[in-house]
Amino acid sequence: EVVDGSLSLARRQFEDVRNRINVHYDFDWEQEQGRELIQDTHDPDRIEQETPFKASVISEDATSQTNYGLKERSYFFPFVPSGNSAMAQDLADFYKTVLKDPKLQASFRTHLPYYDIERGDWFSLTYSHFGLTAKGLEIAGVSYILGSVQGRRADQVEFEGEERTLI
Repeated sequence: EVVDGSLSLARRQFEDVRNRINVHYDFDWEQEQGRELIQDTHDPDRIEQETPFKASVISEDATSQTNYGLKERSYFFPFVPSGNSAMAQDLADFYKTVLKDPKLQASFRTHLPYYDIERGDWFSLTYSHFGLTAKGLEIAGVSYILGSVQGRRADQVEFEGEERTLI
């Protein structure tokens, strides 16, 4: 039971969408420069340009690219061995599936009997006005709001949830 007026729905930023995933693998461990670069930097553009990865795979989603434009991201997996392109492709497909659409975020308040729900739990949201039917969301945050006898407010719990992709 949601407290009246406390439900808030939003979509995560379009900037978080990624619909073309590059997975680089088969790292050349014999080049010392590449080992140092992997350890010392977190700049993906620099790693992609300077590090000796021998192979890469790409996973794309055309529908997402049509809806949000081309949004590219590279991932680097130095421990995926050469000749294992299937593993690299599985990683690329996984990241594409998770990141290809903006995720729904919800925030709402409920009364204290639901205090035992915690971060990582799942709930189902049905809100016909927005076409949501049993939309699965994961609890991403929990806040406790103390009531007041004088203000005639009961204790409440506020939940923040985010849509997750189950694979």
